[in-house]
Amino acid sequence: AGGDLITFSGRADDAEDGTLPPDALTWWIDFHHDDHTHPALEPLHGVAQGSFLVPQIGEIDDNVWYRIYLEATDSEGLSKTTFVDVFPRKTTFSVLTEPAGLQLSVDGKTVTAPATTVSVVGIQRAVRAIQLQSLDEQLYLFDSWQDGSTDPIFSFLAPEEPQEITARYLPLSIGSGTGLEALYYIGPPTFQAPPVLVRIDTTVNFDWDDGSPAPQIPVDNFHVRWQGTVEPYLSAEHTFYVTSDDGVRLWVNDQLLIDQWVPQPPTETQGSIFLDGGQRYNIRLEYFEQGGGALVQLSWSNPRLPKEIIPRSQLYPTVLTNPTGTFGFQLVPNPTGEDLVLDVLADVEAPFRYEIFNPQGQRLLRGRFDIAPPERLVLIELPDDLPPGMYFLKLYAPVPKVEEVLRFVKH
Repeated sequence: AGGDLITFSGRADDAEDGTLPPDALTWWIDFHHDDHTHPALEPLHGVAQGSFLVPQIGEIDDNVWYRIYLEATDSEGLSKTTFVDVFPRKTTFSVLTEPAGLQLSVDGKTVTAPATTVSVVGIQRAVRAIQLQSLDEQLYLFDSWQDGSTDPIFSFLAPEEPQEITARYLPLSIGSGTGLEALYYIGPPTFQAPPVLVRIDTTVNFDWDDGSPAPQIPVDNFHVRWQGTVEPYLSAEHTFYVTSDDGVRLWVNDQLLIDQWVPQPPTETQGSIFLDGGQRYNIRLEYFEQGGGALVQLSWSNPRLPKEIIPRSQLYPTVLTNPTGTFGFQLVPNPTGEDLVLDVLADVEAPFRYEIFNPQGQRLLRGRFDIAPPERLVLIELPDDLPPGMYFLKLYAPVPKVEEVLRFVKH
């Protein structure tokens, strides 16, 4: 076993010389692994006994043994060699995960738990937890080993008795978000004038340098508001970071975490708040660009996950409520998945025409429908290839005269 001290001794007798003295003896030891050998003890001359320590760190295969050689040479130079084989004591250890079926690395080899390994007793082994991995479309984060330790590498000496090593994982709440609603304005950062561009930004990770976000926006003197909700992966104290050139303000769960509303070179600011995993919290980021380079990035981290740009999957645009006019309309649900369902909130009998536009004003679809009491719901089929994002539904009716625009988000 690893760590054992193996002692050896021997003697040699010769018909003419009798018992040979120690200086006629030579020892050496070979380490056998599968079909090849390595020297474990270099030739040792002039002793009748000795010892060597079996290393605990090194070869992890169980198909190993030692061969101890003794060579005796008489006064006439004739020699004879003999040997003894020393075989290891073996044990097993098993690696498990909670939940079962996740992967671990055992001494550099990836296995799917549960898995059992044969080992020489006393040899140092190492099991490494793979920090992030998915199983059945669920993402898991390594939490701890069965003894409560959180280092991703669990090292141990293989014990005499079989051992179980369990890695515990936490499920992460991977969202289905599409990004944040982004409203782009021109001029001083008052957010008073109507936005010149409204769109869904999948992340906030922009380095416009000396350029602009869109053709209708100048390179300087513009401001932006991103709004919606954010869904944490897990329950923890979260730190939000904003790197910007120029000013920024950030609210999470309606709390002002960052207030850096000043012209500045690229600067990172941060604020922290405890959030529960799988819950959605209001988030609003405001930014202005006064002059020079333009940069804004929104990131987060927590004690279990490193800093990263907040991904699209965890960001949701504002759930848009629809204005009500003479009659009033509502889209249910909004955001929608595949098709629109229009709920007419008042009794009206009329033929309607409709058009769907993207935020750039490009018409994507048009059609018509008739509505009459007691009917209230109208299905508007969306094109299969319509990408996720924000759109506008424009409704017309000649008599009674109706013209309304509703915003909606498609997942």
